[in-house]
Amino acid sequence: MADQTAGGWLRQANAALTNHAVPAWEQDLKHVLDRVQPYLDRYGYAAIFVAILVEGFGLLAPGQTLLVAAALLAAKGGLQITWVLFWAFLAALLGPGIAYLLGRWGGRPLLLRLRVSERQVYRLEGYFSTYGPGLILVARFFDGLRQLHGYLAGIMQMPANRFAVYSFLGAALWTGFWGGGAFLLDRHLAALHLSWQSLQPWFWGLTLSGCLAGLIYLWRSGRLSR
Repeated sequence: MADQTAGGWLRQANAALTNHAVPAWEQDLKHVLDRVQPYLDRYGYAAIFVAILVEGFGLLAPGQTLLVAAALLAAKGGLQITWVLFWAFLAALLGPGIAYLLGRWGGRPLLLRLRVSERQVYRLEGYFSTYGPGLILVARFFDGLRQLHGYLAGIMQMPANRFAVYSFLGAALWTGFWGGGAFLLDRHLAALHLSWQSLQPWFWGLTLSGCLAGLIYLWRSGRLSR
């Protein structure tokens, strides 16, 4: 009987990557699948939710890696992409929300206990007052900011309703990009690869033609000799 567990689907994916010569990025993908396979195999959706949740308030966890791996797994039929995206989005919303509350309760003393000077505190406040919303929107895409932006927003006393709006949009953007993007990419990867192979001669031909046209223009205008 076929192995229908998450680990079974990941082992099939790994075997497919191992049985033929693959580029470096596919080898990296194989290593990622190997790394998170036990968590998805044993805990399924709960692993996605918990990892992203605790990562959102500062603990080290492979939240983003699990989201990508789960989306790739869903593309192969091992999980339901709707539930993957739902639990990932919910965790991405709740984790920084918890950090925000802790930051508001801790306030400036928390920063000073972390040996941040008053001058640096003032600089952080000015930065957040100018760029705060944009920072919250994109913070999940960057290591460090993904784990700490909720604390910073709370400590800097960003209004709760403002933080909630931009955190909601940021969580949706991040979940859609890494979860939905990985799912769609896996579904259409073969077609994209074949399309690129067929377009490569045209691409290099146009590139070479553009370079030659540029050189001819420079030569005729006299700029090349100068």
